[in-house]
Amino acid sequence: MHTIEPVRIEDLADIAALIAHVIDVSVEASPQDKAAFVQNTRRNLDKWRLDGDRSVHLKCTDNGVLAGVVLVRDCWNLCHLFVQPEHQARGVGRALVEAAIARCAGRSEHGYLRLNAARNAVGFYRRLGFTPVAGEPALHGAVRFELKL
Repeated sequence: MHTIEPVRIEDLADIAALIAHVIDVSVEASPQDKAAFVQNTRRNLDKWRLDGDRSVHLKCTDNGVLAGVVLVRDCWNLCHLFVQPEHQARGVGRALVEAAIARCAGRSEHGYLRLNAARNAVGFYRRLGFTPVAGEPALHGAVRFELKL
């Protein structure tokens, strides 16, 4: 049974480990790029720890086991969505994004969510209704997407 709830400070070590593992086994990138991705996610977690009330940070557990996490900074920048490989393609990512969208609606000063999608996640975001942002390059071969709220 999937349960989605807000992340707590005491969850951060487990979340950092989940993110590092998912990047290692699921992201198509060089070892150097993977290390940079992990470092960037740790910076985002640190920013959330200092100013979390402006963001939406949710976790999904499956029978008490951490299955995935989403972080939307300032209610418009979807900077993290990571799902354990054994939970991928089982609705965890969709449930996390939909819950984050619901919590960001009306709180985003921009009226949209934006993200940089890894190449292997482009289809997932398209199925959720995100569209590419024309003329906005993203780093490391990612695709810049947005969803109007």
